[in-house]
Amino acid sequence: MNLTKCKNGHYFDADKYPNCPHCASSGSADDDVTVNMEQTGYRGGVSSSDDQTVGFWEAAQPSPAPAGPAANVGGPRAGGGPVSLMQAVNAASAAPANLRVEEDNDKTVSYYGGILETEPVVGWLVCVEGKMLGKAFELKNGKNFIGRSSQMDVILEGDANVSRDRHAIVTYEPRGREFFAQPGESRELFYVNGQVVLMNVVLKARDIISVGKTDLMFIPFCGADFSWDEIKK
Repeated sequence: MNLTKCKNGHYFDADKYPNCPHCASSGSADDDVTVNMEQTGYRGGVSSSDDQTVGFWEAAQPSPAPAGPAANVGGPRAGGGPVSLMQAVNAASAAPANLRVEEDNDKTVSYYGGILETEPVVGWLVCVEGKMLGKAFELKNGKNFIGRSSQMDVILEGDANVSRDRHAIVTYEPRGREFFAQPGESRELFYVNGQVVLMNVVLKARDIISVGKTDLMFIPFCGADFSWDEIKK
């Protein structure tokens, strides 16, 4: 112990205190002891009036943050203290719609979606041989799947030689205004005018598509002379 007497007559341990602690508590000693930011209670240049330890964000906060649900995102909170991840997520979720990224509703708009309110017919397949003799099937833009399943576009129910799903495909390509026949996902084959289809085949009016024991005559509506692109709302 290094017992020392200060100029005001107080005794203190100089090994523990650089200045008289009694004088410091009464405010009479020189204020030359270095303390850190948290100990001072510094708040933007103004000393805190209480003895509570102040964190870094509170000390550095210059002024209250603007009001609003998104005001706390990306920086310190208006009330002081760092922003937690959960607080940031909650604030972002509550932000006004114009601050949030618009979500995709996952709905695909068809090629003619900007022209017509309904998906228009582009042609037909008419059964000229088989159990569905005389029935007409509408063709729409894009791919039209042929099979026995009720999920198909052209449903050939009752023909056991037709695969349930995607035995064959008839496609309308609107930019070129052409129709194609192409193989589906079935192991079974199909034919156009008696010729097996192993790759895309361009269809012409009154071509015969044979699927299982069913023959379908192709009747186009759209083509070189007309397309729904010509229709303006």
